[in-house]
Amino acid sequence: AWFQQLPPGSLRNQAAWNIVSALAQENPQIALDFVQNLPAGLNKENFYDIILNQWANTDPVVAAAKAQELKPGSNRANLLANIAGQWVAKDPDAAIAWVKSLPEDGGKREAMQRLVYGLANTDSKKAIDFAMSLPAGQLRDQAIGGLASALANSDLNSAVAWVQQLPEGQAKQ
Repeated sequence: AWFQQLPPGSLRNQAAWNIVSALAQENPQIALDFVQNLPAGLNKENFYDIILNQWANTDPVVAAAKAQELKPGSNRANLLANIAGQWVAKDPDAAIAWVKSLPEDGGKREAMQRLVYGLANTDSKKAIDFAMSLPAGQLRDQAIGGLASALANSDLNSAVAWVQQLPEGQAKQ
């Protein structure tokens, strides 16, 4: 590409950014292929954000699969969380199933938190059912804590009543 002939630096980085942004809107797969073929020295992780967030708007299933192909780390975890947040707004049941299927490492906690927050704002009963369906442990406790916080933002009295009826244990604290 012509931009690769530009000297390394801010002009080349901006050109790549503009190309990736435009491609992601038109065809995320082509944008992804473009980024994967970029020369060393460019921060590809930032480009994955653009592409996969755009893809999640139109096809969260494919965006989720592509995000899971990335190496584990904070960027992948953030991408999975963003995808969960967008997906839950479009198809809560599919988003729930996807988050439950994620491996324990590699972003499940972040995706679950975003999913719970999204559900709490649109369907608090479904959010409660999801949180309570998780196996006992740290992930469930985090889901309950996030849900209580999200519910408190919209209806403090209901959130307090829900937390008070939880069984004794770490989640209630």
